[in-house]
Amino acid sequence: GGLCVAGEDPIPTDFGPGQRELWKTSVAPGHSSPVIVGERIFAPGFDGEENVVFALDRKTGKPLWEKRFKGESHPQYSHADAVPALPSPCTDGERVVVYLGDYGLVGLDLDGGVLWERRLPHPGYGFGVGTSPILLEGMLILMRDGAPEQAVLAFDASNGEELWKI
Repeated sequence: GGLCVAGEDPIPTDFGPGQRELWKTSVAPGHSSPVIVGERIFAPGFDGEENVVFALDRKTGKPLWEKRFKGESHPQYSHADAVPALPSPCTDGERVVVYLGDYGLVGLDLDGGVLWERRLPHPGYGFGVGTSPILLEGMLILMRDGAPEQAVLAFDASNGEELWKI
């Protein structure tokens, strides 16, 4: 409920590496939050040269698929942990949309098929791109503040076509 309080269920206090783990798998570094659809977990990463979007099996952690997208060279970030894979993906249960800072937007089906791509120039932030897209009523909304072409953009979630820009 957004109240910043826990319910009546006890909160586990003993967790961490080796404790209460169901599985563990290595993935490309990134700082986004994953999204879950059914038995699949989706997230982006960056391997130092390319953006990586991947899906894992929710029960086992085994990789299901991986797609790579090589973006334009991006500026040297001010923060050592910043990479192009900072924004969290979004999903409507039919597709997963990822915003990659040095590449743009990519719409994927749940099996990793590329539905559409919308290339966008890197806005040149010193800390990386942290804005995450959202899906609402068939539209993908993306905030591009601080970029030379700063705007709020809306795209058709099914094909990536720009609907409007403010």
